Formats: sequence, C-alpha cells, structure tokens
Amino acid sequence: MFGTDEKDGLRIRLQKILEELAAERKSHREKAEQIKKLIAEKKKGPQDQSTREEIAQLDRERQNKIELVKEINDRDLLNTLTDAGLIPNYAFPESGVELKSILWRNKGADDPQDGSKYITLPAERYERPAKSALSEFAPENHFFANQHEVVIEQVNMDLSKLEKWRLCPTCQHMQNLQDEADSYSSCPNCGEAMWVNLSQERFY
Repeated sequence: MFGTDEKDGLRIRLQKILEELAAERKSHREKAEQIKKLIAEKKKGPQDQSTREEIAQLDRERQNKIELVKEINDRDLLNTLTDAGLIPNYAFPESGVELKSILWRNKGADDPQDGSKYITLPAERYERPAKSALSEFAPENHFFANQHEVVIEQVNMDLSKLEKWRLCPTCQHMQNLQDEADSYSSCPNCGEAMWVNLSQERFY
C-alpha cells in the first residue's frame, strides 16, 4: 500500500513507466509474431509478383517491430528517467512527445542473403515539444531529421490507455489517480468535500 509522501509518489510513477515499457515491448513482440504467421500463410499460396511484394512489405514491418523491441531493451536508464520527467530534461522545458522511426535500405552484394531484399536499420528516436508534435507527428505528415525524410505512416493505438483522474467540482483541481494514491478525503487545493464523490472520477 503506497502512502502519499513524495517518495511513494515517485515510486508509483517509476513503476508506471516500467509497466508501460513492458507493455509496449510485449505489443511489438505480439505484432511481430502475428506478421510472421501471416507471412507463412502467404508463402503457402500461389506466388506471383503482387504476392511477393506483399510478403516483402510484411517482412519489413516485422523487422520494424523486432527493431523496436531491441531499442527498448537497449534503452539507457538515465535517458528513460529523463524522458519520463522523473529527472530534469534540459533539452525541452516541457515533457516532449517521442517518435520512433524505423529505416531500411536495399541489400547490397556484401550483405547476408537470407531471402529478404532489405536490411532494417537501428531505430531512431525523435522528441518534439507537444505543440509542434501535434503537426509534425501527425499521420501522413513528414519532416526532415538527421539527413532523412521521415514519413509518419501509423500511430500505435495499442499503447494508448485511458487514465483515471479525480476532478474538484469547485476549483477544478485535478489529480491523476494512476500516478498518485487516491487518499484525500477532500480537495487538497480548496477543501471541497465533494472531491471524494464517485461522480468526480473521469477517464481521459
């Protein structure tokens, strides 16, 4: 049972971050396994140019998911804590929005020949302040970074979860119940007794 002091609040936030990373890694692994099974089914059927191109596209997508798993496994703890706002981030004054980008290139004569036409490159991570991320990271948009044109193809909605909040009906003070223990008997800001009413709980 967590208390309400600063240490317990930090512990709850850290636990939440690690759980989210584990869930993200699991989501990528499951998607990669689904694609692998789909590729196997496609290979059992008649093979024409369209089917081969579809298999190649699926293989690229599967390699992308595998690369995202590697990126999470290799992530530095200090950077993870900084990105989560648990320690100061001097690059951006506000918590930024992160984009993970996967690049690939055509295989050359010196590359291992395993039936695939492409080699997946290590995942790149980009961070933008929330205001500019709304436009730059929108699906079908593109921007330039590190000498590459990055095209936004998809948003992984599997990683988006509703969060439980409690709102004060008087002063509109808000508390994220995912990050903090729900232990106040009245609004910690103005003392409103209706703070604990079930109707003041919201999911966003």
